[in-house]
Amino acid sequence: MTILYYFWGENSEHDIEQVLLQLGHRVLKITYPFKDYNQDELFFEQLHNVFITHKPDLVFSFNFFPVLSDICQKDQILYFSWIYDCPHFSLFSKSVYNDCNRIFLFDKVQYHDLEERHVNHIYHLLLAANTTRLKEYIPVSFPVESFMHNISFVGSFYENNMFSNISYLPDYLQGYIQGILSAQGKIWGMDLLSTLLTTDFLSALKPYIDYAQMDGYQISFHDFCLFLFQQQLTCQERNKYLNLISEHFPLDIYSGSNTNVLCPKAAAHGFISYYETMPQIFNHSKINLNISLRSITSGIPLRCMDILGAGGFLLSNFQSELVDAFVPEQDFVYFEDEKDLLDKIQFYLTHEQERMKIAAHGFQTIRENYSYEIQIQKMLSYI
Repeated sequence: MTILYYFWGENSEHDIEQVLLQLGHRVLKITYPFKDYNQDELFFEQLHNVFITHKPDLVFSFNFFPVLSDICQKDQILYFSWIYDCPHFSLFSKSVYNDCNRIFLFDKVQYHDLEERHVNHIYHLLLAANTTRLKEYIPVSFPVESFMHNISFVGSFYENNMFSNISYLPDYLQGYIQGILSAQGKIWGMDLLSTLLTTDFLSALKPYIDYAQMDGYQISFHDFCLFLFQQQLTCQERNKYLNLISEHFPLDIYSGSNTNVLCPKAAAHGFISYYETMPQIFNHSKINLNISLRSITSGIPLRCMDILGAGGFLLSNFQSELVDAFVPEQDFVYFEDEKDLLDKIQFYLTHEQERMKIAAHGFQTIRENYSYEIQIQKMLSYI
């Protein structure tokens, strides 16, 4: 089968290309730029010519691009997209209703949201890890000492989120927002914010929010505010948890955020290479932290799959799908609150055998059940 793979600089491009080739498919890899996610006549013409020349059986991309979908719809070619962002605003495009689409979503809540909007040809599919590639970048005989951390966190603080750009809010609205963020912050794996964004509250809030419906997208003011508050809560929680940990234990943070200011007691390292450096950090750190984006309500973030796929020990907040796919205390460990987080860090830093056993079992589970080979074959079975 001939598969046209549209890539846009995503981290997993080599993983997907390698697996498709290993499965015996012909892969045509392209990366034409386009000016607009929804409409670009030059891009449309270029891709149409590629279709005529190479006659692909399907088009694949990580994340959903409306302009790609519309071209495939016109030329009657299947378009497979595997979503690993949540939220992913392109899913609010009218193009999600094209019959050519086969959309694969890693988060069940995201899946049910599209289901409620009567989007067809959607599937729930967990993300994957390339355990072979991850292990290749880990020097077992000569571990890199600079990556041998007690606790590491890789990710952004989201300090420059949409909420932070709001210039003014009355005190009573600020109080309500902090109240609903506090309520949601006590619970993982369940979306309280949606129900707490009442019609009266949204009406009072609307004059202070820079909200304009984008052409071709169908994002309600409710959903816009939901994403806005989820980003802010993520920022608050990462700041709170990481500063708390750094008060009690050595903590190393790899981030584009200014961690010297946001978490001054932690060791700041800046950006890292996804392919070469990140697997070594995950493998050599005693504990790897995951603090999920609040917009990922139930799904397993790609970071968790990468940690487990590198043979690292994962300590995460509760995610319902993480518990469904992996066994707590056997493949990974999750924390419930601040005290539980500190207690589990203390325990697993001082119980090496238990920690290493869990990391090894998590690696085995992901290799046997959630490799790219397995997940891609599931995906292609829907042809």
